[in-house]
Amino acid sequence: MSDHREPLPKGTADPTESGKPFRREWLVLIAVFTTLTLISMLAIEHYGRQSLAAVPTRTYAQPAELREITLAQFGITLLAPSNWSAPTILDGNRFVLSADGSGDTRTTAAPFLYVVVDALPVFSRQLNFRTDLDQPTEQLDALVDALNRNGPRFKESTPYGGSPYPAAIVRGFERGNELTIVLMRLPDKRWLYIGAQAEAPFFRAYEASVFLPVTNAIRLIEP
Repeated sequence: MSDHREPLPKGTADPTESGKPFRREWLVLIAVFTTLTLISMLAIEHYGRQSLAAVPTRTYAQPAELREITLAQFGITLLAPSNWSAPTILDGNRFVLSADGSGDTRTTAAPFLYVVVDALPVFSRQLNFRTDLDQPTEQLDALVDALNRNGPRFKESTPYGGSPYPAAIVRGFERGNELTIVLMRLPDKRWLYIGAQAEAPFFRAYEASVFLPVTNAIRLIEP
C-alpha cells in the first residue's frame, strides 16, 4: 500500500507541528502569571511591614508620685501622677486621664483611665440594659453584656474591695490590651464607671502604680 496523504487546505498547519507553538504560548502565559504573583507577594509583604511599623512600640514609663486633684464639675476628687497631664474633659459626664493628655480611648491608645460620672444614664442613651440593680456585680454584668464585652475575652465580674464605696470589677483582653472595668456606687446614688487600658505586657505595672491607686482614691466632694 502506498503512503498517500491528502493535501491540506492552504493556510492549515500540519497537525504534527501545531503542538509546538501551542506549548510555547502556554509557557509564556505561565511565566507572566508567575511574575505577577511574585510582584503581588512582594507588595503585600512591603505593605505589611509598613503597617507593623505604624503601630507604636511602647515600654512601661514609670509614673511620678501621685497628687490629689479636684474635678469640681464632676463633684469628685482623685489622685493622678504628677508627671501626667491634667484630665481631658470630654463632656459633662466623661473625662480621660492619660500621660500625654490625649482623650483617645481606642485600642491603639496609650495607657489611660476613662471615667464616666453618673454612668448609667449616659450608657442607657445608646444601650438597652437594666439600670435599677443595687448590687454592683449585677449592675456591672448587665452593663458589660450591653457593651458586648462578655464571653471568653472577659471574665465574670467580682466584688471590688479597694474602693471606699461599693464596687465591682471585671477583667478582659482585647486586641493585645488588658482592660479592667470598675463600676462604683457612690453615696449620692450615682454610678461611676472607670475603664483602664494598657498593652497586656505593661498592664499590671500601670495597674499597681496608677489605675488602682487612682480608683481607690476617688471621693465625693463634701457639700
